[in-house]
Amino acid sequence: MKRILEILFWITLAAFLVSGAVVVFGQMAGVLLLNGDIVAGVDAAFADLTFSLATACALIAFILQYFKRTADDGAGDGEG
Repeated sequence: MKRILEILFWITLAAFLVSGAVVVFGQMAGVLLLNGDIVAGVDAAFADLTFSLATACALIAFILQYFKRTADDGAGDGEG
């Protein structure tokens, strides 16, 4: 179960970072082109997806903290 959650964490992390970059750069392009429709369109198309992915990633990270750390996780290397 822990391994599945870790994989889902990394997938959702990467996906929300990419979709967040699409939102930021898409809106930046709209501002530079002085086109409000692009800014609003990018927000309408990607904002809900980005926020949902970020929420899923945060919830998975929250759940993962309740699993015990093992030697494979680096429990003996002085972290956390």
